[in-house]
Amino acid sequence: MGLDNFSDLKSHLLIIFVLIFVGCGTTPDPDPPPLKAVFLGDSLTFSWDLAQSFPGQPYVNRGTPGNSVFQMADRFATDVIALQPDVVIILAGTNDVGHHFLDGVSDQFRRMITAANANHIAVILATLPPMRGSMSIHNPEIVAFDNWLKAYAGILGIVVADYYAALVDDKGELDLSFADGEQPRRFFGPPTVGEAARKDR
Repeated sequence: MGLDNFSDLKSHLLIIFVLIFVGCGTTPDPDPPPLKAVFLGDSLTFSWDLAQSFPGQPYVNRGTPGNSVFQMADRFATDVIALQPDVVIILAGTNDVGHHFLDGVSDQFRRMITAANANHIAVILATLPPMRGSMSIHNPEIVAFDNWLKAYAGILGIVVADYYAALVDDKGELDLSFADGEQPRRFFGPPTVGEAARKDR
């Protein structure tokens, strides 16, 4: 795995956190070595061209369109554990909001986090992005889900990548510049989440 101590783990987490929010394509420091990461999710992750966003990095896309948190948890062993990454970034819940919200969802996150911890894989949880137009009726549920996710991550001491904060406009909807109609438009790149996060800075 290459994570010899807690200091190394923190360094690796800091690197991937910066990569996500700054949109950097290369590791700024050759020591420690490149981090092996798996991005787990649904269609939002599936549409992310990791090679374009992070050229030369050992990042693996395991997004499956239409997946619920339950389905991701079921394939976690084969799509994450079997690859033995240093870290997994989980963007889950888009297809659960309004259907299974908190009805067993927390158990599925717990399954994935427990499995990751048992295999010395660090976890980053991502918030859901907002919708716009007629789909914006789901935004209150998305906000509720994201608030729960951040609180849950806080209890467990897990890093959160706040995609909602990066992509929301002043009306509480998906920023038009990142929209394809009512839903996110391959919002991870380009333009990347890093570019979205910098828009108001």
